[in-house]
Amino acid sequence: MKGLGQPRIGSELRALPTTRMTTTAQLPTDSALPRTNFSPGSPIFSQGDPVRNVYVVVSGLLKLVCSAPGTGEVIAGLARPGDWLGETSAVLGTVYPFTARALTEATLSVTPSDQMLRLMRSDLQFSASLYESFSRQLQSQHMQMVLLRTLSGRLRLEWLLRTFLQVLRHGFMEGRAVPLRLSLREMADLTFLTQFHMESLLREFERRGVVRLHPGEVTILRPEVLLGSSADSPAADPIAGGFRLPDTPGNFHARLAMRLIEERHSDHNMQLRGLARELNVSVWHLARIFKRESGFGFREYVKRVRIRHATDYLLRRNLSIKEIAGAVGYLHTADFNHHFKIVHGVSPTEYRKCLGAGESIAIRPNG
Repeated sequence: MKGLGQPRIGSELRALPTTRMTTTAQLPTDSALPRTNFSPGSPIFSQGDPVRNVYVVVSGLLKLVCSAPGTGEVIAGLARPGDWLGETSAVLGTVYPFTARALTEATLSVTPSDQMLRLMRSDLQFSASLYESFSRQLQSQHMQMVLLRTLSGRLRLEWLLRTFLQVLRHGFMEGRAVPLRLSLREMADLTFLTQFHMESLLREFERRGVVRLHPGEVTILRPEVLLGSSADSPAADPIAGGFRLPDTPGNFHARLAMRLIEERHSDHNMQLRGLARELNVSVWHLARIFKRESGFGFREYVKRVRIRHATDYLLRRNLSIKEIAGAVGYLHTADFNHHFKIVHGVSPTEYRKCLGAGESIAIRPNG
C-alpha cells in the first residue's frame, strides 16, 4: 500500500490529491498542498526510518525496494500516480518497510504523519474516506497480481513496459528512446519470471526493434508501438495482442477471460459456458461484460485471437497450413481458411507468399 497528501482542517477531504483512487468524496489533484519534485534516482525515504511524513504520488514513477541480510536489495513494487506511501506505517506506529526512490522525474505531495493522525482521530468522515481509499487500492493491487500471473511471459513484459510508458505519456517525444532504469533482475521480479526468461523475451523484443539491451539497463526505442494498441481505448484489439489491467470486478472477469482465451487458443473445445463456470459467474453476465470490454462477441474474439497466432505460425516454413490450423484450435482447415480470409482479406497460403516476397498486408479492422 502506498502514500498521502497534506490536508487542511475544514477542507481535509477535498484537499487530498489522487489520480486513480476514488472515495465517497472526490479527491482532486489541483490543491494547495506542499509538493516536492524528485529527479530520477533520488531517495524519498529509506527502509527502517521513522515515519515522519506520508506521501501521495502526483506524477512520475517510484521504485520500492527492500533489503534483507544475505540477499541485498529486492524490488517490492512500483508506485504510480495516486499511490499512497507511508500511511499504514504511520497508523501502526512502525518504520518505513521499504526504501522509495524516484524512477522517473516525480512530484509528491507531503503531509506530516502526526497531522494526518490528528485528522483521523477528529474527523470521522475523513477517516472513513481514507479507509475506503486504502481498501480500493489494496483490492486493485491484489486483482492485478492475480491477473498478471495468468498471462504469458511476453504479455507480462508488455504490461511492464506499458506501465512505465503510460506514466510518462506526456514526458517523452514520439520517436525518442526512453531509458527504463530497471535492472534485468528487477524486471523479472516484477513480472514473476526468471531472469533467463526475461532476458529471452527482451532479446525477442530487441530483434523486433522495440527495445535495446545494454549492460545493466534497457532502453525502449519505439514507445509508440507499445502504446498504440491499448492506450486511450476502452479495450485493446485482440489482433494486436494488447490488454489493460482491470480497475473493477467486472473488468477483472472480462480481462481474465481474455487472458484464458489467449493461453488456450489451441483448444478447439473452448466455450463461453466453460469459462463462465471457471470464473464462477453466469454465462449471461460474462457475455455481457466481455462484449462491453473487448468490443467483440465471444466467438468473434476467439476467432481473431486464433488468426493472430496463425500469422506468427505462417512465418515457420516447416509447418503446413493444416498443421497451423490444428495448432490454433481449428478441427477443419476449410474453416480456418475462411476465417483467415475474413480477417486478412487473403488466404493463409497467399499471406505466406506475400511474406516471402516482402510485401505488406493490411489487417482489416472488421471481420
